Amino acid sequence: MDDDVNRARPLHARPPGAGNDDAPAVEPGERISETRARAGVTGHNVRYVLFAWLALAIIAGLLVYAGYGG
Repeated sequence: MDDDVNRARPLHARPPGAGNDDAPAVEPGERISETRARAGVTGHNVRYVLFAWLALAIIAGLLVYAGYGG
């Protein structure tokens, strides 16, 4: 096989100042809100759903462990 085919191609860096195309441009030193910096909103009770599923997974794991004579 040809070595050129198997050689990894170098990653091309973006030019300086080119950021994420989806993110709004921010001037250096500009102060932005937490929501804009986060690029989204929080809420919608997601953390409660995650905690509930985590608790259910732990309980299920303990039941399986107890069921196999742990």
